[in-house]
Amino acid sequence: MNPTFKVSVFPVYADQSAGEICAFEESTDLGAAMMQAGVYAERWLEAEADEPGDEREPVMFGVIVEVVKPAIPESESSPEPAAPVVVNEKRLTCAETAKLVRRDLKAAFPGVKFSVRSSTYAGGASIHVRWIDGPVVADVDEVVGKYAGATFNGMIDMKEYHPSTLIANEDGTFEDVRYGADFVQTHRDYSPEREAQIKAEVREFLGRDFDPAERVPLATARDGVLAWDRHGPGSWASDVLHQLLYARPA
Repeated sequence: MNPTFKVSVFPVYADQSAGEICAFEESTDLGAAMMQAGVYAERWLEAEADEPGDEREPVMFGVIVEVVKPAIPESESSPEPAAPVVVNEKRLTCAETAKLVRRDLKAAFPGVKFSVRSSTYAGGASIHVRWIDGPVVADVDEVVGKYAGATFNGMIDMKEYHPSTLIANEDGTFEDVRYGADFVQTHRDYSPEREAQIKAEVREFLGRDFDPAERVPLATARDGVLAWDRHGPGSWASDVLHQLLYARPA
């Protein structure tokens, strides 16, 4: 038999005081129990906002996870009950999430200057990351993509939210973290010096000067490698330049 998890949620206020348990859910699926308990907690929060009286608003929710072991046959000795697993819910703002993005970018790409801006708007929030030259977009996306809290599904024209992130602390507790940005958008610009360097490389490969608007006998350079197109119509020079700039780190 699988164990049953009981997830209890309680509000935590700015003065660090904890309120009474406001929602709970039991399930053999811990993730499903936490998600459903979170839904109940959000409904409780909405209901509290409409009620007169205590005007304090929770700054976060605390979560207690109790593990209920399966029944043990009488012929077997009963083990000691497992200690409750304490999970604290942490909801970050978009600005707080942007600080984490800056921290990780600085650690991953020392010496590269990034512009990280957060913006909130009706229905969501986004973080915009821009830089000049430096690493390719795919490498930056790998570092910051985990902070995006949603994905836009174009098939159904709807924003789909990602599950929260469970982080283990050194004291044995856990934090269920939900980041404050729906999307983390990245954009890489190129300096005139970098563009001139790539253009000079293409000129040397061709053995002549060229116009970016002309078609040249080169294959597409999406992998960052220049190659002749000996059997096809070639490529527009401007496309080759852009592909080389995009695919190669500076």
